Amino acid sequence: MTTKLRANEFKLIEKHLKKYMNYKLGIENLRKQLDHLYPKTTASYDLAKEGSSGTFLFNSNTENYGIKRAELSKALQDEIESYEVIIQSIDRTMDLLTDREKEYVKLRYFERLENRDVADRMKCSLKMMYNVRDSFKENAQISLRNLLLLEK
Repeated sequence: MTTKLRANEFKLIEKHLKKYMNYKLGIENLRKQLDHLYPKTTASYDLAKEGSSGTFLFNSNTENYGIKRAELSKALQDEIESYEVIIQSIDRTMDLLTDREKEYVKLRYFERLENRDVADRMKCSLKMMYNVRDSFKENAQISLRNLLLLEK
C-alpha cells in the first residue's frame, strides 16, 4: 500500500501547518468563552411570571437560556477538541523531525516566510532548503495524513 501524497493533498496539510498558531490562540479564546458562559450565578425560577397557564407544560426563560448555553458549550467543546487533534498531530510530528526539518517547518509554516527567506534564515542554499522540505514532506505524508480527514 502506498502512502504517497498527491500535491493537492499536501497543500491541505500545509494549510493546517500555516494555521498552527491560530489554532493555539483559538483554543485559548474558546476556553475563555466557555468560562464566560458559566459564571458563578444561581438561576431562579419564578413560576408566577413564567410558564403556561392551564397546562402542565412550563416555558421558563431561565431554563431556555440555560439550554441555549449548554448547546453553545457543547459546540465550543467540539471545536476545542478539533483544534487539539490538529495541534497534537503537528506537535507529535515535530518530535520526530530532524533539527533542520523542525527549523524549516517553524520558519515556513509557523512564521509564514517565503522559501528564499527560509533558506536565508537557515543559512543554506535554496536547493538545500528544498532537500530539507522534501525530507519533511516524506515524513508528513504518513504522520499528518489524518489532517486530510478534516477536509471531508
